[in-house]
Amino acid sequence: TLSGTDIHPPEGAELAKEIFDNESRGSVTLMHRYGAASSLIDRTPPGIAGMDAITMIFVWLRFSQIRQLSWQRNYNTKPRELSSASDKLNMLIAWRWKNGGAKEKEIFRLMLGCIGRGGSGGDGQAIRDEILHIMHRHKLPESKGNWVEEWHQKLHNNSTPDDIIICQAYLAFLASNGNMDEYLRVLRENGLSPEVLSKYERAITTPPQFYGDKKDGLIHDFNNYLRILKNVHAGADLEKSAECVRGYMDGHINVLLDSILRERGAGDGRILAVIDSITEVRQLVGSKLTNEGDVHKVRDMLYLDLGLEAQMRLMAERAIGNLEGLPVSDRTRTLSLWAALAAENLMYSSCPGRAGIVDGKDPYAAGNELKACVRDWVQLVEEGHKGIAKDWGVKAMPVIERLRRSLGVIVDGMQHIQHKAEYLGYGLLAKTPEKIPEKWSITLFSEELIRGGGCSFVLSTILRKLDKAIRELGGGPSWQVISQGQPGATGRLVEVQDLLSIQSHTYDEDTILLANSISGEEEPPAGVKGIITRDAPDVLAHISVRARNLKVLFGTCFEEEEFESLGRFLGKVVKCTPDKGRIVVEEVSG
Repeated sequence: TLSGTDIHPPEGAELAKEIFDNESRGSVTLMHRYGAASSLIDRTPPGIAGMDAITMIFVWLRFSQIRQLSWQRNYNTKPRELSSASDKLNMLIAWRWKNGGAKEKEIFRLMLGCIGRGGSGGDGQAIRDEILHIMHRHKLPESKGNWVEEWHQKLHNNSTPDDIIICQAYLAFLASNGNMDEYLRVLRENGLSPEVLSKYERAITTPPQFYGDKKDGLIHDFNNYLRILKNVHAGADLEKSAECVRGYMDGHINVLLDSILRERGAGDGRILAVIDSITEVRQLVGSKLTNEGDVHKVRDMLYLDLGLEAQMRLMAERAIGNLEGLPVSDRTRTLSLWAALAAENLMYSSCPGRAGIVDGKDPYAAGNELKACVRDWVQLVEEGHKGIAKDWGVKAMPVIERLRRSLGVIVDGMQHIQHKAEYLGYGLLAKTPEKIPEKWSITLFSEELIRGGGCSFVLSTILRKLDKAIRELGGGPSWQVISQGQPGATGRLVEVQDLLSIQSHTYDEDTILLANSISGEEEPPAGVKGIITRDAPDVLAHISVRARNLKVLFGTCFEEEEFESLGRFLGKVVKCTPDKGRIVVEEVSG
């Protein structure tokens, strides 16, 4: 094939040849890449006819954004030249967004997020991507019991302003040749301690390790990473976007933006109010976007929307983990408010400016379902303010399940992107002098895109916590089906204590696992066709996304007695069938 691999060419593969040619040249910079991308977009027809090509261009630019393509090879670019190429590409993307349909808008918005106003990419996603890049570049261990891996997991799931202090403490540790006292000093001077770090949802419990042979390189890279953390957590990208739109926004929006910028570091008691303001601004900006004729303003408002979405995620993650200590009724009521705001923000991300009304003529079914869910959920929130009881949970669970299905549709919709990412990624790996993108960035392309999406990941986390709270109140169904499988699955039923302990195991026959414990970060082992567990990872956990991608049946049985009863099938070949929100397990005769 064109990519030099055995991967079946996806739709839009003919455009990949031009991308391969561009990236295998002797000299390549961001300026060249942005110029080539502008030319390709210019030639791509609008509407459904151009969707595959536009998606392939997005995948290319996304690899560039996460530094999986060279930013400079044998060529020095003048800043003004890069700025000009970036500006041209940004404006073209904004123009195509303005004139595109619903699905085009979604891809062009993602594409704009790959570029950044200054042409070097936004720093919000870089928090997740760059820590992995540093670990791979310096060959740091990616296993449990290593400080950097524990911090990576914390960053991956819940980056907060504390990460600035943690990074500064690690830099002090490195600069002092591994002096633990320096690490502790910086933590404590800024209000942190090992005890605080150990209480994160993704706990950091291991002391940092010193790598003398890597010291200088790590100091260089983590100083750069500290800049990224400060930019994001100080709201640098958001601040610049707010500055650019201030002159043509009405007074109310500007007042809200000032309040949001002022309270970026707000305590738990104010975070919900700030996110409510973010949601209102996104709704108002979305309305303006639909009627705005000036493409410069469209571009600036899209950047503002991306910045607000990123800020929403950062603040939400900071607060959600601190709700566990509340009484269950108060926790349920608070989580219901969080769910309403997260779902509404996901709606604005999916279809900005078109999110307020369910439109029967709109072909974008996923967007309409989100709108309907938000409408129904708002009614439940209002009812919940009068009091949370068991019957409230019974009413809420069907809407929660619909929201989960909407998130599942997002995961499934990424499959065509993953196919393109593998075709383009492995082709680039074979043809670029640097031998990049790295394989991990290709394999995890769509998963990182999904889990990196601010509102979807926040909503997924909230729904998991809300589900738990409702079950404490005595409500909720006995099963949750996360992945339908082929649909369903057939194989020999095998019990495992935890999925992590068998990650490297290969099953010689089709197997269904009965797993007592799952953390959410595991991979379905080779030969496994289905997994049934008593644990409840969220719908965007690594295991959940991979199960859907690989069409592995995956479900949770919440009823302890029913889960234990499945033991009667151990060692037997069983057929597992999703049916009306549960998994029916039957022995295969003969």
